[in-house]
Parts: sequence; structure tokens; C-alpha cells
Amino acid sequence: MRFQESGPGSDGSPHSYTWVRHSLEEHGRSRLLITTGSLAAAITVAGIGYLLDIEDLLGIGLMLAVIAAIALSYSLSVIASARPVVTATARRGALSLRYRSVFTLPTCLTFMVFSPPAIVIGYQNMLPQAILGGVVGVVIALVIPPIAFFQRKRAFLHLSYDSIRLTTIFDDFELAWEHMLRIRATDHRPGIDTIMIEYEGNALIVRKKTRGFTSNHRGHEWEFLAKVWGSSLNSLLSTLTFLHENPDIRRTLNSTQLTAMLEQPAWAIQPTT
Repeated sequence: MRFQESGPGSDGSPHSYTWVRHSLEEHGRSRLLITTGSLAAAITVAGIGYLLDIEDLLGIGLMLAVIAAIALSYSLSVIASARPVVTATARRGALSLRYRSVFTLPTCLTFMVFSPPAIVIGYQNMLPQAILGGVVGVVIALVIPPIAFFQRKRAFLHLSYDSIRLTTIFDDFELAWEHMLRIRATDHRPGIDTIMIEYEGNALIVRKKTRGFTSNHRGHEWEFLAKVWGSSLNSLLSTLTFLHENPDIRRTLNSTQLTAMLEQPAWAIQPTT
């Protein structure tokens, strides 16, 4: 089957807007079926081990069930965060996309599930490395929720007539549209969708930077995560490219139009013949 590669955006988008499939993406719903099936299979294995009194089979089943549950939580997070939230009040003169984390729940579950056993095993077998690792894991699990809370309150991707500005509790970058040379998707980080903006001179304003978090830059390239803004890579890239090429649209853009542009149109998720 063939998939249409470009076409009109969702209802409510500017008339001249074109949504473009820049890359093939995985969707949370297909992953949800796989992870749900895996969890059911793992529970079945554990159940058989329990009924037949086979401890090894029971242990394997329970371990697989834990892993499948964490994967399922990630799939549910992806689906729950897959809708952009646009506000006009976060920054004067800008429409802002609110940060939508898909990693908080599965990360917390991972550390909370595996850290306590590591501490117990380390204590029973006199393994200080295991104890230390478990303690660190528990601390991380406790620290992540408040960080995620403040990130949700303060992290935005601001789109104004003059510039793009990305602000989080870790980063603060701003780049004027007129200094952008090219906007594209990257492919050098497998499994992580990012957008790269090439710019001229020293146009990128860096007010705050924490390496390894939402945004990064090197040379004349600015790179930031795509899906944490509630939109797919294709939708966000199509929107930024369109706004870059159409300054008149930027001047009159409203939140309803921007939300529609950031949503994947119906034809894009349905195969055409």
C-alpha cells in the first residue's frame, strides 16, 4: 500500500498550509497492542508456573510482566501526550506549546521496581555496588516527579512573529526566523525524534543551557526534541517550515489554527490506494 506524502492539514489550518510526511513514525496505538499482548503473555507464563509449582517459570513470568508493564506505561504515556496544548498566555505576543513528558511514568516505574530489590540483594550478599545503585535509583525515582511538575509548569516552545524561543527549567534558547537557513529532521539519534535548525552567524541566543536535556547546539545548528511538545515529528516540522516560509501567516496566526496545524490530518494515518 502507498501512503500520501503531503497534503492539506487538519480542519482549521490556514488554507495554504501543507502537511508533509518527512519520516515514517511509530504510533502509540500500535505499540499499545504489542505491549498489552506481551503483558498478557507474561502473566500467563507466571500463572502456569504458579499452578504447576515451578518457581523458575514463575520468576521468569513475573520478571517479564514487570518489563511489559513498564513498556505499557510508556505506550499509554505516548498516547496521552499526543495532543498539542497551545496557550496564548505563557509569553506576550507568542503562541506557546506546553511541554508534554512521555518519560516520567515509565522512568519512575523502572527505578521503583528494580531499585529496592537491588538494595535487598546487595545487603544479603554484601555487595556495596548493588546497595549504592539501589539507593541512587530510589533517589532518582523520588526526584523525577517534582522535576516533571516544574517542567510542565515552565517549559514551553514559544512561536512569535519574530522568533522561536524554547524555555525549560534547564534551557533557554531563542532564534529569529529571519536568521534560519534550514529546518529539518535528524536521523543520528535512533529512536529519538529531534528537529535541527541551521542558522547564520551567531544568531542563536543562549540564555541558559544544560547539556543533554531538551535542547542542544553546536556550530551553526540548534537541535531540540520534537515529541515532548505534544505533536508528532512530521506535524511539528511541517508547521515550523510553513511558518518560516510565510511571515504574513505568523502575524495573524491564532491558537485554533496552530493547534490544527500540529495535529496529524486524517489522510496521513490512513493508507491510500
